[in-house]
Amino acid sequence: MVNPMNKSELSERISLLLNKYKDDLFFGEEIQVLYSRINSITSSIVAVGQFSVGKSELLNALLGEKLLASRRMESTKVTTRIHKCMNDEMRKIVLHYKTGEKKELPITDVSVLDQYTTFQGSGEEEELEFVDVYWPLQFLDNQLFLVDTPGANSLTEEAFIVTEKELEKASSVLYLFNGQKGIDQTDLSLLKDLMNRRKKVFIVATHVDGLTEGELESVICSVQDKLKQEIDYSKSIKIYSVSSTEALQAKQTGDSSLLERSNIQELEEALMKYVNNQEYIASEIESIHYDLEVLETNILEAEEDELEENAEIERQRQLRVQRKRLLLNREYDLVREYGLELLGYREKSVLQVIEDLRLEVTQNNQEYKKEVIQSFGDLRKRLMQDIRMNFASSDDLKREYTQYNEKMNRRYEEILGNFKEITTKLYERVAKTIEEEDSLFIENLEAGKWSIELNWPEFIQEIKEVKFRKRNIEGDDSLFINYEQERKAIEEERIKNQKKLVQITLDEKSIEKGNQEILKDLQEDYNRNVQNKGQRPEPREQRTKKGILFWRKEVVVGYDYTDSDCWEKDIEALGENYERAVEEKLNEFDNIRHEIKAIKQNVLNEIDKLIMELENLEDTLFDDLMDVIDNQQKVAQNFYRQLEDEIIALWKIQENHMMQQFNYHTTNIEKRFIRFVEKALQEELQLIR
Repeated sequence: MVNPMNKSELSERISLLLNKYKDDLFFGEEIQVLYSRINSITSSIVAVGQFSVGKSELLNALLGEKLLASRRMESTKVTTRIHKCMNDEMRKIVLHYKTGEKKELPITDVSVLDQYTTFQGSGEEEELEFVDVYWPLQFLDNQLFLVDTPGANSLTEEAFIVTEKELEKASSVLYLFNGQKGIDQTDLSLLKDLMNRRKKVFIVATHVDGLTEGELESVICSVQDKLKQEIDYSKSIKIYSVSSTEALQAKQTGDSSLLERSNIQELEEALMKYVNNQEYIASEIESIHYDLEVLETNILEAEEDELEENAEIERQRQLRVQRKRLLLNREYDLVREYGLELLGYREKSVLQVIEDLRLEVTQNNQEYKKEVIQSFGDLRKRLMQDIRMNFASSDDLKREYTQYNEKMNRRYEEILGNFKEITTKLYERVAKTIEEEDSLFIENLEAGKWSIELNWPEFIQEIKEVKFRKRNIEGDDSLFINYEQERKAIEEERIKNQKKLVQITLDEKSIEKGNQEILKDLQEDYNRNVQNKGQRPEPREQRTKKGILFWRKEVVVGYDYTDSDCWEKDIEALGENYERAVEEKLNEFDNIRHEIKAIKQNVLNEIDKLIMELENLEDTLFDDLMDVIDNQQKVAQNFYRQLEDEIIALWKIQENHMMQQFNYHTTNIEKRFIRFVEKALQEELQLIR
């Protein structure tokens, strides 16, 4: 008999698995089968063997009636379950359809079973799930039934699956092999698998008719040798040799000597002992125990594989994120490099404008100088001629000389006026060139075939705010206006990050508080569970009576510590579960802390970066202001140079002035462009997970 506690423990373990994995696509069905088996009040002996091994003949011999079809071609298609009934009047067939319906038929003719259970039937077997046959058999009881399957090497996949499922549910197996051939590798594989699964196996040699006692002994020894090579405990395996034909004939004719010669009684006695001692219950529990251990191992391996797979998936995800970040940085680097390259080209356009106007100034100066020399020569020649010819008085000479000087003065004023016009033209052309270059800069950036999306309208709006302004020599406050605009933008970004840092700190405190509450709940659950277990049970005294007559009395002979040991194991299990839960939560809390710390560090880095930008901006303002003061000093000094160098000096000042303003404008555009690209990059990097 099997210890009921073993079945209870198995049932509890299976129930725990079922509660956890009942919806699992891979293990849910297997666990449900085990659950049904452990809670079932019935058990089965499955008859199985290879094709044409004489399975139906042996079952007919056990039944004492040619009830099941026996043909040379594969016949059994529908699973047939043979149950015990009390007498011949209670014999019947119950058809179980795939729709869930049942139909009961009396057995008036044994041949009626063929049309429902074989390939040679009427076709109704296509709709059947299985067939129950009730027959008076001595070696069965109400909790054990015999199963006839399609076969271990069936020609159809469906029949093979049916056989495998019945073997899985069986507590024991009636395995048949051809006694004239022995067993082959297929038989060995099947037997090894069944015994490894802890099934009770009755091995039967069939078709032994005509074999001499020596030939039969040789076959059995050969089978035993093969089993010893494959299976460790094959020495204890009994092989039954049965002549199914003689056994059936003997039962139908009542020939006792023929029945004894068929050797079927030895098999029936073994089956009777197996049933009467209820060994099938132990076999069923042992088989379920094995299947449970295999299933638990498979689940553990699957979960370990899943953990490894998840770890690999996470590693691949991190690699993908890293690759995406690298590619994204590279794409933004390309945009940044291309933009800076475009900004470098614009200086040539401005220098060309300055060069063209410089040539115009130089040409005007040369023409004026030539005109002065020529006019002075003409005047001298004319005056000398007038003097020789006595055509002019001194007053006339004075008047002509005065008119010449006035003419030269007017020409000088014209030259100065032309210079002023050219300097005005210089500003207008440089401003127009810069405006065109700004538009071309945006146009080329937008036309680039980038694999990233940039908010160009936002950048265009920023460019419009950076206008090229004329800076007078006397002084210009635009330098300070641009500085305040940039400083305000950076300061707003710094304040926004500071607020984000405050919120992160608040979230961090809230999470820590929640973590402490979770740990407190775990501690309270553990204390409550320990309290529910109560005090450690005292060991029970084991007593016996000693002495005789009125001196007979009970004495203590020992103590039973079973309850105490169980209590200690339960307390230890509660402690382990509590420590494991706390460890899991602490690991989870550490991961959250690391994530918050990383976010917090990123915000701090961004704040440091903005502070550095503010410092750099202040340095730039100081440098530019010093340049303006120096230029003003140079302008003041140049105004006192000689007249002949005045125009060239003033023009050089205008050139330098324009280039400084151009460089300042271009640097401003460059800073805003780099900040715009960096901001877009950081926003897109935040989206990568």
